[in-house]
Amino acid sequence: MLLWPLFVTSFVVDDFLATRALRRQHRVISSASAKTAIGAAFLLAGREGIEVVGLTSESNAEFVRSLGCYEKVVTYENIDELRPAPPCTSTSPAVAT
Repeated sequence: MLLWPLFVTSFVVDDFLATRALRRQHRVISSASAKTAIGAAFLLAGREGIEVVGLTSESNAEFVRSLGCYEKVVTYENIDELRPAPPCTSTSPAVAT
């Protein structure tokens, strides 16, 4: 019951990207260990031809890798690995990209 509203938000993110912005092959999701991010990554990973990359802190990196819904996990300290910068999807209201 507590997670249902977060999954609905994840569904909205997935739906928006699928209908309007999912023309590119890669999606980077910041705050990858957040519940909404996990839900969005799970849904996006089910779409053919989309690589879902999780962006997270070093302390959460192993947890995010263990989820199985991110094809690649990059820590904030190693963000230069994402050059050239692919499109980024943030599930945090503080970050709009």
